[in-house]
Amino acid sequence: MHPKRLWSLRHQIFGLGLAQVVACGALLTGVGMLAGLSPAVAFVAAMGFVMTSTATVMQILDERGETTTVRGQSVVSILLLEDLAIVPLLAIVALLAPAEAADGSSIWQRVGLALAAVASLTAAGRWLLNPLFHVLAAAHARDVMTAAALLVVLGLFFLSVGMALNLAIFATHWPQVVGGVIAFMLVKAAGIYGVGRVLGARHEDALHRMVLMAQGGEFDVVRSTARPTRCSPRS
Repeated sequence: MHPKRLWSLRHQIFGLGLAQVVACGALLTGVGMLAGLSPAVAFVAAMGFVMTSTATVMQILDERGETTTVRGQSVVSILLLEDLAIVPLLAIVALLAPAEAADGSSIWQRVGLALAAVASLTAAGRWLLNPLFHVLAAAHARDVMTAAALLVVLGLFFLSVGMALNLAIFATHWPQVVGGVIAFMLVKAAGIYGVGRVLGARHEDALHRMVLMAQGGEFDVVRSTARPTRCSPRS
């Protein structure tokens, strides 16, 4: 999106988008606390689930031809605010973590490791991926370009995050996990619809937004793997 177009959506991004994130985050945090989680863990779980999958929703809007419609632009504005909120939310999760990790490393060691990881990814993107995609672009093979982009995403994101998941926990507590996801989706859907109606959306538009954005996103997995170790459930 062009900067001029983004500027024209600023009221929706920081009005509608912020209202939905705050309202749904508060509601889901309350659900987590009612389920027996400590406030910090409930907040981490809630804010992870608040982030809707931008890739999924944008694909649906594009297939329906709704991206540039008034209804679609409202959804895009919310997704943009959620994407902007990811960085401060991840910083908050880091601040909630204990000064000493379970492996004995200090917070400064973990910060240094994170900075080294970011520097490595930046270097790989600049001197490895950029030349690779220039070659693919010169070939004018759209399918090959798409396949290469998906391969990079799968290698750098889903595999690295997925390998950090403890599948044994899911196997042991799958009823709680499935029940929690359903409860979060229902409460988030109600929050999305309520915010839309309060801010003047028609019933059809609020319902459309609710159906598209009730699910969680990929950053819920990131936040789950980075959950503060000292913030354990009370039960």
